[in-house]
Amino acid sequence: MVEWAKIAIAISIPQFASYLSAHVATSIENSWYTSLKKPHLFNTPLWIVSPIEIAIYSATGYASYLVWQSKDNIYDSKTLALAAYGTSLAFNFAWQPICYQIKHLGL
Repeated sequence: MVEWAKIAIAISIPQFASYLSAHVATSIENSWYTSLKKPHLFNTPLWIVSPIEIAIYSATGYASYLVWQSKDNIYDSKTLALAAYGTSLAFNFAWQPICYQIKHLGL
C-alpha cells in the first residue's frame, strides 16, 4: 500500500469516529442541552469548534501513523502507545452520546 493511503486511513479513523459520535449524539433528543443556561464565554459556536476538531483529529491520526511506522525496535512500546491511543479515542467519542443520553452534568 502506498504511504499516502496509509496516512489517509490513519487520519480518517478518528474523523469517522468523531462523525459517528456526533451523529449518535445529535440523533438523541437534545433539546435538554440547548435549553441549558450556559455562560456566554463558554458557549463556543459550532463554526469555530468544527474546524478545530478536524485539525486536532487529523493531527492525532497522523501521529498514530508516525508511531505505527516508527523504526523503534521495541514492539511493546508501539503496541502500548497505539493501545493507549485507541482507548483514548474510545473514551473521547463515547462521552458525548453518554452525556446526552443520561442528561447528567456531573459526569
